[in-house]
Amino acid sequence: MTFQTELLAPTPTRQLRTGKPSRLEFPNLPRTPLALVCDSLRHASSAGNVLRLADAFMLEKVWLCGDAALPGSPKMRRSTKGVERWVPWELAEDPLPVVQQYRERGYTIICLELAETSVSPYDARLPMPACLVLGNERRGVDPRILALAHVVLELPSQGMGNSMNVGSAAAISIFEICRQARRQGGADAR
Repeated sequence: MTFQTELLAPTPTRQLRTGKPSRLEFPNLPRTPLALVCDSLRHASSAGNVLRLADAFMLEKVWLCGDAALPGSPKMRRSTKGVERWVPWELAEDPLPVVQQYRERGYTIICLELAETSVSPYDARLPMPACLVLGNERRGVDPRILALAHVVLELPSQGMGNSMNVGSAAAISIFEICRQARRQGGADAR
């Protein structure tokens, strides 16, 4: 599988506005081989932020699992700005079978979590295709899913809070996964 590096190439703002694909062309554009599995992201702002990130990076799919905030609610509509119409997303009761399916398909399973086994993005190899798992804002990633992870990623935090908002952490992680893929020439480097 080849990753479309041109999707990440810097584009001047003026070109962005004039070069934007039509609504008819957009669904047929190649997507970044990165899926997001969101386990019970209950805050509409977090789930909405993730959907906007999926749109910005043209991600393959977003899974909203468990007790997640759903598109359509007033808070979610304010947060997503309508991108849920353009992002492939699906609901799942339990994230475990979703993650297992991606693992069986050869995807790198990356969990974003503070754990004993977690590594900094500076030290992690994050090849695509990949499945990034985001845990609940309070409980984190389900231990059953952590056991399936190829990489448990921890973002260094020097502040007193010890962690950051899931949407911010997702943005940094997605950017780093895509940056590494671009640096590797876009090919799946596993």
